[in-house]
Amino acid sequence: MNNRFNSDNTSFLPLSVAVLLLLAGWGMTLILSLIVNAPFFPESYSVLAISLTILELVFLIPILFYLRKKRSDISVFTAFRLKKIDRNAWKGIALFSGGIIILLDAVDRILGKWIVVPEEYLQMMESYKWSSFPEAILMIFAAVIVASIVEECIFRGMLLQAMEDDFKKTFRSILFSAFFFAMIHALPWYFIQIAILGIILGGMSYLFHSVLPGIFLHSVYNLSSLIMLNITQEPAWYVINGHVRNIWIFAAGFLVWAGYYFCSPLFFKNWKRKR
Repeated sequence: MNNRFNSDNTSFLPLSVAVLLLLAGWGMTLILSLIVNAPFFPESYSVLAISLTILELVFLIPILFYLRKKRSDISVFTAFRLKKIDRNAWKGIALFSGGIIILLDAVDRILGKWIVVPEEYLQMMESYKWSSFPEAILMIFAAVIVASIVEECIFRGMLLQAMEDDFKKTFRSILFSAFFFAMIHALPWYFIQIAILGIILGGMSYLFHSVLPGIFLHSVYNLSSLIMLNITQEPAWYVINGHVRNIWIFAAGFLVWAGYYFCSPLFFKNWKRKR
């Protein structure tokens, strides 16, 4: 199992196939979401969390089916870029992720002054607020763990690798994969924020040759969003007049720099190993 996890196989899915599989999975989730949101479907917080988990997992079905039937020569680990990374990198990844989350929150609050979020969407997000510990566990499992793993495997694993192989240009690949990531979320009022997050996650996947760091950042980002949604009042030590305090923005910049500083030697090691 460990040998498969660390596979150095460089075979990727063709870009056209990767895009079609992505769209097929998206279509399946859209159809299923119509059923989940139908009037006859039972409404409860546990059903909401379980439905979200199933919708994310359904996204993987076309890809897994194709790999099994058509490309059995490519392991799931290779297709999704699931490769172990140097354990010494996790300190830098944690610092970098903490800084990025604060900076993204600051950007989101600034853009929120100009981009109007529909009231219907805000009301829908109210349904994601938990009222008990079991509900919190269910939603964290769905929106933090499952969503982060599935989306990173698809967008920064399968799709980004296919784009890197096809475009032969790293930044273009990261940019286009981020565009797909933002488009699939179908939230035009958050398109810029999601695209920025996608670019950062794509850069991490490329530099580490693995989606594991991205899964960590993505999960912590989703967790912080859930926590902010569920608190009754934003902490005054963090927010002032609806914006992140400057001291935290400077601190976030330092965390990003420190995270990159600790990880940069590993990037060069990865590139040498790849060559």
